Amino acid sequence: IRERVSGYAMDLVNRGVTRGDFIGLRLKNQVEFPLLFLACSFIGAVPMAISPQLTAHEYADLLTRLPVAKTILNTALDPPKCDHDFIDLEDIASDQQLHQGAQTHANDPAYCVFTSGTGGHPLPVLHAHRAIWARQMMWQDWYDLTDQDSMFHAGAFNWTYTMGTGLLDPWTIGATAIVMDADDPLLLHQALEHSDPTIFAAVPGVYRRLLRVPLNVSALRHGLSAGDVLPDRVAKAWRAQTGTNIFEAFGMSECSTFLSNSPRKPGPLRAQTGRRLAAMDGGALTPRGTEGALAIHGTDPGLMLGYVINGKVELPLTNGLFVTSGRCAMVQDGSISFLGRASDMLNPGGFRLSPLEIEAAFSDTKGVDDLAVTEIAVKANTTVLALFWVGDAQESDLRDVAKTKLADYKQPRIYSRIDAIPRNANGKVLRNTLKTKWTIDHGET
Repeated sequence: IRERVSGYAMDLVNRGVTRGDFIGLRLKNQVEFPLLFLACSFIGAVPMAISPQLTAHEYADLLTRLPVAKTILNTALDPPKCDHDFIDLEDIASDQQLHQGAQTHANDPAYCVFTSGTGGHPLPVLHAHRAIWARQMMWQDWYDLTDQDSMFHAGAFNWTYTMGTGLLDPWTIGATAIVMDADDPLLLHQALEHSDPTIFAAVPGVYRRLLRVPLNVSALRHGLSAGDVLPDRVAKAWRAQTGTNIFEAFGMSECSTFLSNSPRKPGPLRAQTGRRLAAMDGGALTPRGTEGALAIHGTDPGLMLGYVINGKVELPLTNGLFVTSGRCAMVQDGSISFLGRASDMLNPGGFRLSPLEIEAAFSDTKGVDDLAVTEIAVKANTTVLALFWVGDAQESDLRDVAKTKLADYKQPRIYSRIDAIPRNANGKVLRNTLKTKWTIDHGET
C-alpha cells in the first residue's frame, strides 16, 4: 500500500499538483480510490470525494463554485465537457516512488466531503488532518474495534461514514477493511457470507433489505448503523436472525459521529468520551430535559475547518459552539435524547412534535415493513399528521395502535399505504417528497 500510494503521489507531483491543491476524486468504489486519497494527503494536497452518482452536468456546475485544480476520474462516469484538467484513472502510473512527503500539521486542510443535502443544496465541508486522530473516540464508544477485527461496510467512499468507519479507522488500528458499494441485496448478501466479517456497518435501509433472505455470518460480533434513525423493529429482526446487536450513532459530515452506544455502553445514545456537546436555544444553554439544538464545542478535534464558500473557509460558531440541525434534550443521567433534525420537526395544530417519536410507536406493528411520518396541509393554515407505510398492515390496525400508544394530538389523521418510503442516498427519509406525492395523488393545491 505504501509503495502504491508513494507511486501515485509521484505521478501527481509530475503533473504539477502542489500542496493545498483541491483534487477531485470522481471514482467508483474501487481500490484506486483510497490509494489516490492517501497519495493526495502524502503531498499535502486536498482530496475531494465526489459522488459517482453526480451527472456530468452536476459536476460541471460544482467546478464553477469550487477551486478544484484537477479531477481524477473513471471515464465510464461520463466526464463533463468543460474547461478543466481531467486525469483519466488509467493514465496514472505508480512505478516511480516519492520518498519524501509533505510535512502536514493538525490544522492543515486534509480532505473535503459534501453534506447530504437534506438542508437544501450539498455544502463542501473541509476537514483538517486532526480529524483522523479524533476518530479514535469512536473506536471504543461505538465500534469496539480491535486490530483483530474485519470491518465490512456497505456504502460509497464519497461518504464520511464509509471512508472513515469502513476504511480509515480499520487501517489506522491495523484491522481489515472490506468495502462494497452494492445496490443489489443479493450480491451484498453473498459478499457478506463469503467474507464473514466480525463487524458490519451500513445504513438502516441496507439492514432492511438484507433481512429479506436468511443470512449466515458466523464470525459477526455486532453491526453498526448511522445515516438515519434505526427502527426498533429492524434491530430486533436482525438480532433474531443473526444473534447480534446493532449499535447506533448520530453524526454529520461536519463532525462525523459524536453520539453513540456500543457493546461496552449499550442503551441510549451518549456523547463519546472526549466530546463536549450541549443543547441550545437562542444562543443559550437549555436546562436538562428541555429540547434544544444539538451543538458541538468549537474546539472538538473532529469538527470541520469550515464550509468552502466562494473560495473562503467559513466556520459558523455561536458562543464558541457549532449549532447543528439536530434537536435533542440532555437527560439527567447523562444520556442524550435525540429528537430528529430541525427540518424534520412537525407542528400540526400548533403542537411541536418529533416524527421519530410517532414512528417509534408503530415500530413493532405486524405487517409494517417500513414507515414514515410527515405533516400534510389539508387546507390553508391547517396541517395534520400523515403516516405512510409499506406492508400488508391494515389502516384499522394502525389506528388502533395510535389510540393505544399516542396522545390524541400525536395521532396521525391521514394513513397512506405506498410501495416504498422515499430516501436519499444515505438512507434518510425525504419527508418533503412524501408531502408532494400525497398532494399530487389527492389533487390538492
